[in-house]
Amino acid sequence: MDYSATMCRHCGERPRFQNHPYCGKTCADKAKGQRQISNLSPPRAAFVQTPPVSAIARPKAANTLRVPAANPALPAAPANRRQDHSPGPSTTPLSQAIDGSSRQASPNPQAGKAGESEPSACHTGTKVTCRIPECDQPPFQFGAEYCSNQHRAEAVRRGLAPPCISCYLYPRVLYNFCGQSCNDRVSNGGPSLLPLEDRDPKFEEIRHLFEVSWKYTKKPKPKVTAIHKIVLGKNSMSNFFAYRKGVEDKRNFISQCRTPGNEGRRWFGTRRECQIGDNPNSMAYCASPRCSLCTLLKKSFKKGNTERPGAGISVSALSSKADESSTNGSSSVSLKAAVLATVVIGRGLKCLSERPDLTTPPNGYDSVLTETGTSMAFDEVVVFSEDAIRPIWLVLYETDRSA
Repeated sequence: MDYSATMCRHCGERPRFQNHPYCGKTCADKAKGQRQISNLSPPRAAFVQTPPVSAIARPKAANTLRVPAANPALPAAPANRRQDHSPGPSTTPLSQAIDGSSRQASPNPQAGKAGESEPSACHTGTKVTCRIPECDQPPFQFGAEYCSNQHRAEAVRRGLAPPCISCYLYPRVLYNFCGQSCNDRVSNGGPSLLPLEDRDPKFEEIRHLFEVSWKYTKKPKPKVTAIHKIVLGKNSMSNFFAYRKGVEDKRNFISQCRTPGNEGRRWFGTRRECQIGDNPNSMAYCASPRCSLCTLLKKSFKKGNTERPGAGISVSALSSKADESSTNGSSSVSLKAAVLATVVIGRGLKCLSERPDLTTPPNGYDSVLTETGTSMAFDEVVVFSEDAIRPIWLVLYETDRSA
């Protein structure tokens, strides 16, 4: 089932109203206004080179949750996951969700709750019913897809929708959670990791991103063994959203049909001293000051704590490039780690080589870019603010040590 087909064609963050392409009159009017002022082809990126792997910048797969055709039983909720929820199905778009993306890409902290938009003016009166096939009851409220919590849970049990990665009880709304209660509970709990089952459609999506961005290397593609959602505290994400808003207010990327702040996803590799995430029994952060990975998972990116020269934080469009910086400091550690981060690129200055002399972005720019075909041979982004970047997924993979 293509879940992107149920979202508003303009904002992509709220469900469509009944059988219309938009979530409400506000988005319908905005889309109409854009069509009137331009019949242009998709805008060209004036300052940011599209990565060689277009899926990394903003993969369509991030907005398409695929469920196997046979609908096998989805994983049951782990025993330590809470499953209590406030009454009534949630339709909140999780504007402050901790995913950073949204769709997998770029959650909008200014977006209103579903249901606040007015119905589309082109409403034809077609009856909308619960998405359980044999149920003819109307949805719980505007923007909802099910008539009750009972049918929300049934949709997950029957494999009709992927489950929330926190409670595994109700379907995901956006950003991998079923509603604001799960989002708040997880983010209020502080730094943590949420493992994905290998049958989860999000696992397949992130693994695909890792594999298609493994380029320009003689090493064979490694096998991804585990993927975890990286959860940071609310304050950390609030600082990220505030930075993104500041860049967007200056650059107006949304008006160019681009993501807020020109936000994208990039790979990062670092030193690992422990076995965190290798299996369900190894989920605690280690205390080693040399384990840069655990520091990153707990406190996000810090300037000066990366293995690259210069004052900025460098991330790559290629997972194979991140692999070069991913090291294991202990012989007992067999898997390597790569972090998929969301980064506010803003207006990037293209460079033909590394600029370790820079301590801040050049005047009029927000980041520095190096591109494939230059002396760097890789697409990289360097940002100079710690609030411009947040880790969102941890990928653990096997490597061929003979390569």
